[in-house]
Amino acid sequence: MQIFFFTSLSFAVPESYNTLLKRYVDPHGDVDYQGWKSDPLFPVLKKELEQYPKPKHDDAYWINMYNALTIQVVCDHLPISSIRDIDAGKVWSHYQFSLSSGRYTLDQIEHEILRPRKDPRVHAALNCASKGCPPLWNAIYQQQHLDQQLDAAVQRWFARNAYKKSDKELRLSKIFHWYAEDFQPSPLNFLRTHRPQEDWSQISSWEFMEYDWSLNQKTNNEQGTR
Repeated sequence: MQIFFFTSLSFAVPESYNTLLKRYVDPHGDVDYQGWKSDPLFPVLKKELEQYPKPKHDDAYWINMYNALTIQVVCDHLPISSIRDIDAGKVWSHYQFSLSSGRYTLDQIEHEILRPRKDPRVHAALNCASKGCPPLWNAIYQQQHLDQQLDAAVQRWFARNAYKKSDKELRLSKIFHWYAEDFQPSPLNFLRTHRPQEDWSQISSWEFMEYDWSLNQKTNNEQGTR
């Protein structure tokens, strides 16, 4: 029988996931996938993810699950140079994961569960195992702190690769293009709201940057030891 231990923080996923995040994800959001795959906790986590009970109305659970399952599928298919090498680029829609509440694809978690909550900050928290993604945080999301954590995720994304701004020019992550309906009335309004200290008055238009789909993997000289 599988036994789950809860801390006073009420983890929204198995604690083994939090341990692996701290062990193999650096402050920049890059991942030692080989180290994660080789860790004895990895097969434990895979079993726990399947059986972990889903809390009611818990967005943090689904954010954590999306990120944990993304790492899992990458580790299961190493060596790869991009997550799009899996299932001919259809990993998000074709690859199904068994969870306690049913079988889900990553697309279902994102588009059918999280996006309908109408909080565009969630895009800053989800990581698609690519350098173009918002950086993966090396700690779990918790429902009781989720509002503050999503604000922090937005700021980490802004500091990493959400946009590049100079004078009157603004270049945005393609996430703002792909999910334009989530960032209404405009991406610029989202930036103004969450980065009010910057001067946006000269910006009237923008373009989108090329998305970097290469794996957000630590280089060999960055790989750490447990």
